[in-house]
Amino acid sequence: SPSHFSRLLLSHLGFLSLNRTPHMRLLEGKNNKFERALQQLDITSGRETFKVGVIYVPEGVDDQKDILQNNTSSPLYQEFVSGLGWLVDLKKHMGYMGGLDRKLTTGANTPYYANPTTEVVFHEVTRMPTDPKEPQQIHKKRH
Repeated sequence: SPSHFSRLLLSHLGFLSLNRTPHMRLLEGKNNKFERALQQLDITSGRETFKVGVIYVPEGVDDQKDILQNNTSSPLYQEFVSGLGWLVDLKKHMGYMGGLDRKLTTGANTPYYANPTTEVVFHEVTRMPTDPKEPQQIHKKRH
């Protein structure tokens, strides 16, 4: 339960020892501003987050429409992308999404990198679905 983890944390920090009890005070009454601040703190990431667009431009192609509608890549490009991080399944990924969604409208997987201080999600255009009816591929540009 959530209260179990709270008690465990307080215990590990030494706040539940008998000699510290007089210094602790319970918050009384309802304070909406304080509750909103705690909710914001809960959703704030402890890491710096970045999203990086990665676009493959085939040799000889310079038209934006052709570049964004391209779903293929070269072996050298694939090697480059595989070195950026590891592939994550967007349906199951619990880390930073950078605007990508779990409904697969932005693709099924994407390269992702994280360490203790940073999270990076790569928006790789060739992995995003192409809408043949949309010449501008706005959904790819948006990300």
